[in-house]
Amino acid sequence: MSRPLVSVCLPSYNYADFLRPCLDSVWAQTLPDFELVVVDDASSDGSIDIICSYNDPRLRLTRHPERAGAVSTWNHCLELAQGQYVSYLCADDFFLPDKLERQIVVLEGTPEVSLVHANGYWAGEDGVQQAPFSFVFPPDLQVHLSTDYVMSAPLELPRLAAGYNYVHLSSAIFRRSTAVALEGFSPRFPYAADWDLWLRLAARGAVGYVARPLAAYRRHSRNLTRTMQQSGQDFRDWYGVADAAFRRWPRAAGAPDPVRRKALRIIREHLLAHIHARYALGDNQAVRRDLGLAVRHDPGLLLDGLTVATYIKSFFGGRTLRDSLSGR
Repeated sequence: MSRPLVSVCLPSYNYADFLRPCLDSVWAQTLPDFELVVVDDASSDGSIDIICSYNDPRLRLTRHPERAGAVSTWNHCLELAQGQYVSYLCADDFFLPDKLERQIVVLEGTPEVSLVHANGYWAGEDGVQQAPFSFVFPPDLQVHLSTDYVMSAPLELPRLAAGYNYVHLSSAIFRRSTAVALEGFSPRFPYAADWDLWLRLAARGAVGYVARPLAAYRRHSRNLTRTMQQSGQDFRDWYGVADAAFRRWPRAAGAPDPVRRKALRIIREHLLAHIHARYALGDNQAVRRDLGLAVRHDPGLLLDGLTVATYIKSFFGGRTLRDSLSGR
């Protein structure tokens, strides 16, 4: 059999409630030349029964006997993929019907492109489409994401490295050979492995974008990233991915210092909002953990008086330092 043009990779773990519309959206694609590579990471909720209910020769299912984790499952998908191009679909998301077709036009028409992403919709737990994905970003980035483009390498890299990961995993498609040469997703960054790969792809090849929404990203109470957000893994990865990107910064991308400063400012804004929210909830251990991590990467945080005061007060159970010292 000839190799498929596209490998749709679907990492699956305990999302049985969302799997059927996810899978249906793949079979509904207007581009038929694809395989569907499903790697189930030891689900225990009936996901396998749903996947096996589809009788289509393009479906290839592999199941882990034990939980391996998201990044290992993503890389296993990449190892199994046989297509020239690879498109991931999270098991709680779904494609719009022309997703693959529209992005393949860009890849086939511009050989230097290594990555193509697209706009999409946020969706509720019920799957009802809500605001476009790009609406969550600042105005200048919304303008950038309002029209189709192809950016020669590495012109997209400074924008993509500046603190916002605006390439959603379910909206991306890339050349398998390039991703394999880059050794796929890094297990160093379990929360932000996708952002890290996009930065490495953008340093090597051109980046294309389709402004039309082509996927829907479901937000719900069981998103697997929530546990990592509670443990502080999100900030460890944001700082770690940024550090790695600036260490390998290509000269053709321009001076890295302005981009680094912008990235640290954006990460700092998110971190401070998180720290003060955790402090208000009385989670003083998380305050100290996250701020200690951040200062190692961004010493300028020590100049923020409110943050330093919050850190000190976190040792006294959320009371003010004066009240703690006076025994009240």
